[in-house]
Amino acid sequence: MVIRKAGAAGVGVHRWWTLATVCAATFMLMLDLTVVNVAMPAIQVDLDATFGDMQWVIDAYALGLAAFLLSAGSLADRVGRRKLFALGLVVFTLASVACGLATEPSLLIVARGVQGIGASILYAVGPALIAAEFHGRERGSAFGIFGAIAGVAVAAGPLIGGALTELDWRWVFYINLPVGLLALLIVLTMVPESAGRGDRPTDYAGLALLSAGLFTLVFAIIRAPIVGWISPTTGVALAASVALLIGFVVVQSRISYPMLDLALLRNRTFDALSAATFTINFAVLPVILFGVLWMQGVLGLSAIETGIRFLPLTVMLLLAATVGGVLSARVPTNLLIGAALVLTGAGFLLLLGVDANDSWTAALVPFLVAGLGMGLFNPPRANASVALVSADDSGMGSGANETFQQVGAALGIAVLGAVAHASINTALSEDLGLSDTALETASDAVAAGAIGPFVATVPPDRADAVGAAAAEAFLGAFADVAMIGGIACVVVGAAAFVLIRRRDFVLDPTAPDLESRPSQEAQETPVP
Repeated sequence: MVIRKAGAAGVGVHRWWTLATVCAATFMLMLDLTVVNVAMPAIQVDLDATFGDMQWVIDAYALGLAAFLLSAGSLADRVGRRKLFALGLVVFTLASVACGLATEPSLLIVARGVQGIGASILYAVGPALIAAEFHGRERGSAFGIFGAIAGVAVAAGPLIGGALTELDWRWVFYINLPVGLLALLIVLTMVPESAGRGDRPTDYAGLALLSAGLFTLVFAIIRAPIVGWISPTTGVALAASVALLIGFVVVQSRISYPMLDLALLRNRTFDALSAATFTINFAVLPVILFGVLWMQGVLGLSAIETGIRFLPLTVMLLLAATVGGVLSARVPTNLLIGAALVLTGAGFLLLLGVDANDSWTAALVPFLVAGLGMGLFNPPRANASVALVSADDSGMGSGANETFQQVGAALGIAVLGAVAHASINTALSEDLGLSDTALETASDAVAAGAIGPFVATVPPDRADAVGAAAAEAFLGAFADVAMIGGIACVVVGAAAFVLIRRRDFVLDPTAPDLESRPSQEAQETPVP
């Protein structure tokens, strides 16, 4: 006779309050990735900011976010996920208010950095809270809702950002105040605590080394396109990140309770899932960003008009993520992850058919195909990230996966942005014959989608020719970004079909009850 060890599924209404709170926080976080970009022109004018200031407004958030994801997830497993999530809400909400109150660029940059730190806590701990409350096929459905909200926030960002900017750019940040306060109230009153490793000492050395290592790595990635990949600044930052991360690995290998289980790095499925997460984020944000800039800078649509045209993508993401959540508890993870990346890549490659004479509808089908893949990806990705580790380490699992997500996004913006800038620079130098200084100014303007203001600075008799050349140059760069992102997604998606294995999961994501069906064999306790 044997007794199978099984954890009880979450009961009562608390789990639904947990899901609602995590989804609300996730909506704020994902929204901030896109709405701020839409508001950038208004912020620059109002604060009299330089182009470099505006780059730091984006970079400061990315640095704070990427540096503390894994640290926050592992720390939550020790001190309490509910407690740390509440702290993240406080930090993010107060920093959002500070962003809205900023009267000069330096204040906005500092507030954005703090906002990124708050966001890192929420990103890392949110999936772990869901995993603690939902099990079996209900967990798949919960992550489907979670993924749908995340996808809708990204796709709806241009529309919401455009509408808020029409009122005042500060509302892009103030909108987080009521959402954050409501989420905090629910967390403190309705969400139960979940943490099983309170007896483990906090790995302060590992936390410091990892955070500093990721900070310098992301700093090098996002600043290299500005100061140069071979500049001393980039070289020192990369060397420091390598040294710090090696030091982190050494520390983790020598202590009894590491914040990152190094055995995960030898898990083929963990590696494949991390590569898939990195790649899709490497591709998606740059392609969507250049899609927004194409509609505004080339087609001449306003921010809110652009947002409306992204509504079909929003709807597709919502539907696909809902379906993906249901399927993630029924269909093998390798099939879902692989199909999601291949569809996303195929949609991006279809964008290569858009030419300078097309309207926005030429991108409709490509974005719908990509949106289907993007929507299908998040639920099984989030579900798998916590199923690769024990329930007590779900914060570490989600934090590790979210780190690959944010580093992928940062590297995608940096690398594909640099590719686009180089493409535009080459095209304009061939078509316009500008001096080096004028060419650099023109390339910066076109890459930022500011084609109208750039054309307004040239003599009227050349305006039409310059405008046509700028539009062609931008579209060529958009195609380069879509092609690289599309190929990367298809290749890594094909690899995911083969590399992700069911037996590598601690808890089988497709089992009816995750707690009672481990991946290889049931854990059985003999009864005398």
